[in-house]
Amino acid sequence: MKIAVEIGDRNAESYALAHLGLAHRDLGLYTEAIEFYDKALQVAAGISHQQVQTYGNGGIGKTYLALKDFPNAIKHTQEAVRLAGEIGMKRAQQFWETTLAETYLHMGELDRALTEVEKAFVYKSPWVKYRSHALKGLLLARRGQPDLASESFKQAAADAEEILSTTPSYFDAQYYLGFALNGMALTNPNDRASLVSQSSAAFEKAYAICKSSGVINEALRLIEELLIVDDDGELKRPRDLLQQLAKS
Repeated sequence: MKIAVEIGDRNAESYALAHLGLAHRDLGLYTEAIEFYDKALQVAAGISHQQVQTYGNGGIGKTYLALKDFPNAIKHTQEAVRLAGEIGMKRAQQFWETTLAETYLHMGELDRALTEVEKAFVYKSPWVKYRSHALKGLLLARRGQPDLASESFKQAAADAEEILSTTPSYFDAQYYLGFALNGMALTNPNDRASLVSQSSAAFEKAYAICKSSGVINEALRLIEELLIVDDDGELKRPRDLLQQLAKS
């Protein structure tokens, strides 16, 4: 970024600031992340750079979600969806629609969350659909529809494994694979013990790839939502393992 500022490259400066926002959010440094995203948005607005404005709004929205500041999370994420639509960024549209649905989930608005995640499937991005299917599975499980939830969790796991088959270091897909397997354990009681073990193994692998606290916190937030419908407490082991790894 220093070089971009020195040579007056505002385009490169805006990208660098947005990436610094992402890096700090993944590290769990949310205040710093918001500061970098704000600066990225200021620079991007000055040069009408809609792509960085999309990333910046989405990124800051996701940061506010981590802070449970839901009004700001919704405002910025909706703006990211709108901007992505204007410039045809389908992958970004699916990602931010799914993030918007997750925001409504954490607000307890399950019906609205399900409506939003259904919108995300229109874009069919292989790099995002595992997220969309996993979240849909969670929402269906929370709504007492285990059979439909099981189908979504299975699809999420398959989608994540497809990405990992060619990009094994893609930690986001690995974390979501762990979550999807845990969801499958909820909806498949006959295979529960095996699936819980597979989920734990997937999270261990994910942690080996990426140990950043912000990434771990995101995974834990979803697991906690799943545990709400785990009446027997059999799905806690992957959560407990991830918490233990994060403290080591």
